[in-house]
Amino acid sequence: MRDRIADSTSRISQFTMRSLIDGFNQSLKSFWQDLSKKIPAFISKIDFITILELSIIALIGISYSYSLANFDPNQGLTSGEFQVHVGFMTLFAKWLGGQIPFPLWNPVMGFGRSLIADPFVFFFNPFISFPMILFGIVNGTKIAVVLNFIIAGVGMWYLARSLGMSRLTRLWCGLIYMMSGAIPSHLHVGQVQLSFSLAWLPWAVAGLILVIRRKSTWSIAMGSIAMALFFFSANLYHQVYALFCLLIISLIFAVDWNELQIKRETFKRISILGLFSIGLIAVQFVPMAASRASVQNIGGFPQQETDFEGSQLPEYAFLNYVIADPEFSRHPILDKLPFPQENYRFVGIVPVLLLLFLVPAFQHGNRKEIIAFGACFLFLLAWAALRYTFIKQLYAFFPILYQFRDPGRALSVGGVFLILLSGYGLDELLRILGFGRTDMTKGESIKQSKSTRKIYRIALILLVAVLVFSVRRVYGVNRELIYAEWIYQPEIEVAVEWLRAQDQNDITINATHTVADKLVLDAYEFGFRSINFVDGWRPSGAPYNYGDIGSLPLIPRYRIDWEYEEFDEPLYERVFSIGELNIWESVKPYPYAFGISMDRLLTREPVLPEDVIPAHNFSRASPNKIEVDITAAEDSILVITEAWFKDWKVRVDNVPAQLSSVSNFLAVPIKAGRHSVVFEYLPFSFVVGLIISGMTILCLFVIIVIA
Repeated sequence: MRDRIADSTSRISQFTMRSLIDGFNQSLKSFWQDLSKKIPAFISKIDFITILELSIIALIGISYSYSLANFDPNQGLTSGEFQVHVGFMTLFAKWLGGQIPFPLWNPVMGFGRSLIADPFVFFFNPFISFPMILFGIVNGTKIAVVLNFIIAGVGMWYLARSLGMSRLTRLWCGLIYMMSGAIPSHLHVGQVQLSFSLAWLPWAVAGLILVIRRKSTWSIAMGSIAMALFFFSANLYHQVYALFCLLIISLIFAVDWNELQIKRETFKRISILGLFSIGLIAVQFVPMAASRASVQNIGGFPQQETDFEGSQLPEYAFLNYVIADPEFSRHPILDKLPFPQENYRFVGIVPVLLLLFLVPAFQHGNRKEIIAFGACFLFLLAWAALRYTFIKQLYAFFPILYQFRDPGRALSVGGVFLILLSGYGLDELLRILGFGRTDMTKGESIKQSKSTRKIYRIALILLVAVLVFSVRRVYGVNRELIYAEWIYQPEIEVAVEWLRAQDQNDITINATHTVADKLVLDAYEFGFRSINFVDGWRPSGAPYNYGDIGSLPLIPRYRIDWEYEEFDEPLYERVFSIGELNIWESVKPYPYAFGISMDRLLTREPVLPEDVIPAHNFSRASPNKIEVDITAAEDSILVITEAWFKDWKVRVDNVPAQLSSVSNFLAVPIKAGRHSVVFEYLPFSFVVGLIISGMTILCLFVIIVIA
């Protein structure tokens, strides 16, 4: 009887599975048949003038960034912050190579920090990460930069096209934005994420416009993908500014201002766009949001700040768009002398002059668009003038904004709306000159041909010449900020070889900035813990369950500096020199993993290296997992010199234990005796976010196929 039931169950299962497979195959066959019918129709509709426009943008974009077309792996973007901002991709490359599990924790930067909750990570944007994985970090970054210049130009072109601008106008907008000063000024100091995000900014705005103007599920799918790619380009500065602008645009378009009521259909579509966008980015956004209390931007403003360093008066902030001098930001006319990369936004004088034609453009239509983009531009100018405007009240209302310094970065996002407004002015000027006009009566056309046609033609030719000049001017000035340089130094390479020959399980280094700029990629490659490599934020908020915060005055095992930096510290001795480069080793280093007597720790006196019990051994099979064996003579605290962070879990002798902290480091109480302890970082928020993103991708796939 049981055999019959089992046999029947097996047959039913096989029939069900066969039905599902047949149904899937039939659906897939129908999809391809439908697609094969649509492709010829699509080809017949190809606009070769459009192809020419896109080709011009692509070719000029390649020419503009041609100085990076050097595939020497020893030459990369200007050091500064470059290596710090791209080094983590080494961990993802190792994962794809099967060397480690998917990295959720960064064991290299500082004393460790979350990687999945890192706002600087751009792994999930394939247009940025894939070139680095395929061609190596250094050369891949150069390819990604060139690609993202083109993406920026095409994105602005598409946005202008979506708004109904003429061919000449949308081509000019795409070129001016692609070469605007904001993108190369950040590249110039290695802030690659800020440049990458600007490439995707116009796509995000275009996605919202697409959803507002088109009543199709396909537009929602495409819009949410654009929003997700913008978010995944990392850093969050431009995303925060853009979020407020997208809300302003949504408010203006989702409200019927004549009746003072919400347009339900528009509001519904914008809301669905928002939900799908959040769903796509959930894999990274949910861990970031869940870890917000455990993160601190070391360069942010204190919550009682009133000075807001970097603020400029709005009229001075506006000058950054028209003055072709990166050092203008240091001019005494400005109050706080910000760094050039935080304010240099040169687009030339022509976009500003075209704003003079906004009034007639407003009278001839596109009123909501002009109001929306004008409001966004003025809002961002006010943000750049943070100290003097209502934006400081916004900081008080949303305290998380205090984490975002350098208000001049709002001008980068403002450049999009300035160029769009200029585009409307240019279209109006072209209309006045009769370019592409079809609204004239026959009599008006004859009259114009007899009296003013020659003048209009001459004026039109002069206008095109001015537009070409404006593009050439921006091209020539801003291109000087784009170049590659030698990112390695022979002495540092020799020092790395020496360090690599040491105990690789316990190499903690403190390299001075002049050394660190050219050492970070090696640190990621060989697993050196580099405590002073920072990019603006660090773990914080650890519960100090045992001892005082200063109980463990840890110092790195090695220090690397140049001879001229005059390092003189009795706790270090020089162990290696090459040229003018020195490596110093701590006389009494702390082990990576060690135990402290509970009684000793509770005395509140600083714990010295001789007070600790080194672990027998420890291993790190992956960035997310640490295994330790230790024997304690009495009740103790096991400390791992890994930064405490939310969502670390610990097991002692395979039994879950309470995670604690000592001086911001991971810790767990242990009883006397020998123990096997395992620390593992697997945030539940990542699992939730991964599921949400996966379901969202599946829904979007269905929508795209059905549409």
